[in-house]
Amino acid sequence: MKGPPKQVLAILVDALRYDVVNEESTPFISKLGRQGQMLPLKPILGYSDSIRATIFTGASPDRHGYWMSYCHSPGTSPFKAFRRLGFVDYLPSDFLRRGIKFFLSSTIMKPIGRAKGYNELHLHNIPFHLIDKFDMTLKTDMTSPHVFDGFPTIFDVLRERGENFAYFDSSKLKSNLLPRIDTLDSQTSFVFVYLHYIDAASHWFGLESTEFRRAVRFVDSLVQKIVSCVTQKLPGLIGVMVFSDHGMAEEQQRIDLSSLARLEGFGKDFIFALDATMVRVWYYNPEKVGKLRTAIAHSCGGRLLSQSECKKLGISFGNRLYGDDIFLLEEGKIIFPNFHSYVHPKAMHAYDPSYKDQTGVFVLQTRNGFLSSRQQPAAESVNLVDIGPTILGLMKIDVPNTFEGRSLA
Repeated sequence: MKGPPKQVLAILVDALRYDVVNEESTPFISKLGRQGQMLPLKPILGYSDSIRATIFTGASPDRHGYWMSYCHSPGTSPFKAFRRLGFVDYLPSDFLRRGIKFFLSSTIMKPIGRAKGYNELHLHNIPFHLIDKFDMTLKTDMTSPHVFDGFPTIFDVLRERGENFAYFDSSKLKSNLLPRIDTLDSQTSFVFVYLHYIDAASHWFGLESTEFRRAVRFVDSLVQKIVSCVTQKLPGLIGVMVFSDHGMAEEQQRIDLSSLARLEGFGKDFIFALDATMVRVWYYNPEKVGKLRTAIAHSCGGRLLSQSECKKLGISFGNRLYGDDIFLLEEGKIIFPNFHSYVHPKAMHAYDPSYKDQTGVFVLQTRNGFLSSRQQPAAESVNLVDIGPTILGLMKIDVPNTFEGRSLA
């Protein structure tokens, strides 16, 4: 007969920087850290969705295969019909161009996506004359069964064991977040809560803003309410984890790279994707790669990542999905306009993970005896791939051999 589940609560606070956690700004999270364990968390080079994929699978991006929300795949692109809107790219107002794409993504793209088999289909801010070169990397969300081929997620592991889990996303639930959490079944084994507020305030207003400080205090209070609610709902709760996915850096310089589209051979010999902190390039003419590489490096001012660096960073894919070349900007430099952002970000992440401001935070508290450095082997920091094994370790569930990290439980 199956015994009562060992229940765990995990709260992902997007963009909570390690040095922002203190008794004044985040009294509750700080208290959890003092009573349990609080460590710096090393991010990966990537945006929040690739980080979540790494957390859920316990594997680096070049193993589970997901790095960006869209990828280079002309043969499978669902956007081919939108190539006809290429004239929009030449409208004189960038604000108007972005507004049109935002409107389309918020309206007709939803039924089009469903008709084509996608949970969600976004135009992002990709120029229409390039959009038929790209496809969405995933058709469904990351909690769906077996979404990463050969790399089970923590949700797959729980499904196979017949354990119940719940996933709550504040960006989608809005004011219904706490009421939905309050409906938890007492037999739920694992609760995952994603909180987007600090990330949104950082991008919109910057780290020195009143809105950012208000968001930090609000999230700390919300975490306290969530922990209290879940503790009451789940009698077998043995572990509470609060962690972020990355840090954040204030903008120091805005970089407009629209001039790259005026380089000779654009659209024929090469194309590019402008991320907020990276330029990714695909070459179509091998004879011109050297010349183009030099010209692009000069134009964008980014550092060309070598193959050895990509391997070290866990983004050496061995295919063309995410770029033949990756140029990474220095921390504080933000590319805008870019292919992701509809508004100008005032702060950004996804720089070199070694920068201090990119460091996230990991807090772990257990119900029966707090984990501390006296009870655990000394650790200076936590890697993203350690989170999944720690969740399963707390629940006394065997960790699949595809998970790279170690359990801190």
